[in-house]
Amino acid sequence: TGVIEIPELSKGELYANAKEWISSNYKSSKVIKNEDHWDGVINCKHMFQVFAVSKKGKKAGFVNYQLDLFSRAESPICGREESC
Repeated sequence: TGVIEIPELSKGELYANAKEWISSNYKSSKVIKNEDHWDGVINCKHMFQVFAVSKKGKKAGFVNYQLDLFSRAESPICGREESC
């Protein structure tokens, strides 16, 4: 969890960059479970299989994760989110 501030980009540019990153890093856009351009929200869910080989044999499992991306712009007047 973290916040990365990029003041030189607008909310729309941040949202577009996030969509481009998702399309270049996932095989399918089906990872996007919810998106809202106006609110600047993209929710993704994905899973991948992992394997480990030990003396007792091969073991496998799945890693499920959720990625929530939020883009917002600050108001130059109040220094907070646009809705202030």
